Amino acid sequence: MEKIFSFNKFFLFFCAVFILEWIALQVVGYMRLTSMAKVDGERILAWQWPYKQIRSVVEIHDTKILKRDANDATVKVLAKQSIQPITGGPIVTTTPDTVLLFPPQTKTNTQCTATLTYYRTNSQWFLGKVECQ
Repeated sequence: MEKIFSFNKFFLFFCAVFILEWIALQVVGYMRLTSMAKVDGERILAWQWPYKQIRSVVEIHDTKILKRDANDATVKVLAKQSIQPITGGPIVTTTPDTVLLFPPQTKTNTQCTATLTYYRTNSQWFLGKVECQ
């Protein structure tokens, strides 16, 4: 029986390059989405309240892609949030109900997570929904 078609080294090289290129594009897309989630998570979880003279400082620990499709992705951002005074001195806040003394050394550290849902339009990822816990 005669061989009609046989794989030569150029065809195998082309297939290997094609597969490596596809893997590289997947890795780059994953890295792009996780870096966007880190930036968006920091923007969402870090805030300032000038009236009360307190702020939130965030340290992002990890980002995980929970689900990724062609048009949407869900990313979980794990962070440590610390609430601290804006200025160096003690802060006294008075409201009609309470008086709050917030010394400058006082910090509250909590672990927090944010689940971010991104939607894709014209090869661009847009933040669509945020769920904080």
